[in-house]
Amino acid sequence: MPWLTSLSTYKDAPIALRVRSHEDILELQSLYSTLVIISHALAHVAHTGLPEPDYNDSLAAFDKDIHAAFKQANGKAVIVETCSGNRNYYGYVSDAAAMKSHFKTVQQRYPHHKLKFRTRPDPQWDFYTKYRAVFQW
Repeated sequence: MPWLTSLSTYKDAPIALRVRSHEDILELQSLYSTLVIISHALAHVAHTGLPEPDYNDSLAAFDKDIHAAFKQANGKAVIVETCSGNRNYYGYVSDAAAMKSHFKTVQQRYPHHKLKFRTRPDPQWDFYTKYRAVFQW
């Protein structure tokens, strides 16, 4: 699934988005019922709140590992937002316990990153629907 990208503003701050096309997402909604949010406090941020370019480039392997964790937990990251010094990965999985386990593996691999992990049931994909209404892709 390819990503769509956008640089916009939200509450007067720049926000960089990567989102899956809505048509691709429709096929997933019946498979995954748990929303997963992984937040990464970025270490090197410009005055805009977005990561410094060299630092952002250095996060490529980490980003790949986060997406692999979703895949290994029978899920998919659907939105990646970067703003105000944070990068948030939003995705859906069918097995939250497996996702937590794979997240811990990533966390151990990158102990210098400040990460938070949250889940909540969202079988109707309400979070995704509301987010999409704000940014309209």
